Amino acid sequence: MRLRLVADVIREMPSAAFITDAGQATGRPSILAANAAAIELTGYSFAEMEGKSPIMFSRETVDEEKLAAALAAFQAGEAHRSRTVQKRPDGALYYVDWSMTPVRNQAGEVDFFLWLQGDVSQRVEAEGMRDTLFEALDLAEDSVIISSDEGIEFVNRGFRRLSGLDEADVLGNEINALEMVPIDPRTLEPTDLVAPDTPRILIRGRSTAGASVYLDIATTVVVDKTTGARRLVHVGKDVTEDIMRRSEERARANRDPLTGLLNRRGGEAMLDAARAEAQARGGTFSVVMGDIDRFKSVNDRYGHPVGDAVLQAVASALEQNVRAESSVVRWGGEEFLVVLPAMALDTAVPLAERLRALVAEAETEPAGAVTISLGVAEWFPGEGLASVVSRADKALYSSKTHGRDRVTRAAPPHSPA
Repeated sequence: MRLRLVADVIREMPSAAFITDAGQATGRPSILAANAAAIELTGYSFAEMEGKSPIMFSRETVDEEKLAAALAAFQAGEAHRSRTVQKRPDGALYYVDWSMTPVRNQAGEVDFFLWLQGDVSQRVEAEGMRDTLFEALDLAEDSVIISSDEGIEFVNRGFRRLSGLDEADVLGNEINALEMVPIDPRTLEPTDLVAPDTPRILIRGRSTAGASVYLDIATTVVVDKTTGARRLVHVGKDVTEDIMRRSEERARANRDPLTGLLNRRGGEAMLDAARAEAQARGGTFSVVMGDIDRFKSVNDRYGHPVGDAVLQAVASALEQNVRAESSVVRWGGEEFLVVLPAMALDTAVPLAERLRALVAEAETEPAGAVTISLGVAEWFPGEGLASVVSRADKALYSSKTHGRDRVTRAAPPHSPA
């Protein structure tokens, strides 16, 4: 009666279900009843499975550890669940999640076991595909980051290698929290922080060796069709070699090949930067314009190779005796410009005097010592760059006309003097 009652219960269940005894005779389960869903799932008729152990559904290669655990639970009259691979009569393999639950009588003894099975082949295949995908992503040479509204969820080996960061450093953090600097691809200079789902961004970080690394990151938005959850997949290609090559080309384009100083183009960029800093901080900056005295006579008397050596010696004396943030520029011919960020005129004039003295002490054989005349001007808010350079140039001209080898302080803009 109890068996018929339990069999009636499972008959209409949508899940595959069958009933076994409690192993009273053999110590192993024997199938007593099965519903239509179980017959459809396993591919066996009830006549083929009746009286047999559920192990008949397993493929030839059985996980002995899982089998032993299931048998121990069965013999102890305990519930148990597991996942296994089963085989249909036609040889097709499929994954099932199954459970067995003891059915006890009034005395507490186990009369039967109720077994439920669910085909999870598609889920296992999807999980396997996901694991394969993640393994492929992890092995990729490019950097891969996956993030959501909760922060970074995954970084691959390529990211860790290129960035020098470990999983513990980034998982759970916002993408903007990474120790990386967005770079303007046109200028290769840092730019304002951009939105995390910007389709394309160039960033600079540090490799495990401490060197700069540049990643061209493309971001794709992936939306879960069921939950609507958004995830961002950031794939970064290592473009360090290309960026370094471009950077070197830019550096060469901004350098004077003879002296190694910035050329006029590079100097104009430094003037722009000094003015931008002064405007941002409400400060100022100064410029020093210098010209080697009687340089034409050096070329005429000793030739251009000696003249080139004199230019190199003067360039070295200037560059080695200014602050690191200052810039020395070969403005043209024998003319030099020194850009002094955040420096007022009262500080710039004594510095120019020291530079003048140092140039006079430097000697180049066979030309001997040369001198330099200098003009110094301080930038005023609202003043154009051409204006401040012109005032320094006029002060330089004054030094030339008043005996050379001297420093002249430039008049303020619009001053009659």
